[in-house]
Amino acid sequence: MAKVNPNLENVLQLAGSIDDEEAKQVRQVIDNEFNQLEGEW
Repeated sequence: MAKVNPNLENVLQLAGSIDDEEAKQVRQVIDNEFNQLEGEW
């Protein structure tokens, strides 16, 4: 079977390495950073 996503195993190794509160904070930072518009549109 061909690997669909070669990084899947690497990502799954990190599963459970942070708790739910830390994950919520990471998600919030990502949302805040990617929802900011920079420059002219």
